[in-house]
Amino acid sequence: TPRRAADSPTMTALAIRSDGVAFLAASATMAVLVEGLKVLAKAGVYPTTFTRKLLHMAAGPVFILTWPFFGKQPSSAVWAAAVPACMTAKFALVGAGLIQQDADVKLMSRTGDRRELLR
Repeated sequence: TPRRAADSPTMTALAIRSDGVAFLAASATMAVLVEGLKVLAKAGVYPTTFTRKLLHMAAGPVFILTWPFFGKQPSSAVWAAAVPACMTAKFALVGAGLIQQDADVKLMSRTGDRRELLR
């Protein structure tokens, strides 16, 4: 059967490269959301209970808005799934105490206890 142009090694390499860029763009978008909410929480603009809820309500829709950045290759789904996986891993490391991020704990916990991030 004839190969389609999209199945060529060159196109696959370009798709992986563009998915890598999409991963970086989506990760940066999510980081801006989290860091922006940290600034608001630290400045006392909103109570931490509100910023925590805002993070949970906004993270999903903001991430979904980054989906068009990714290609249509099967590997694109893996690149896209890596964004929340990396965020989850970071928060797990903070919760375990392996990374010291008091602002993350303040933003995402109810009580200020880092172990709450693991529940």
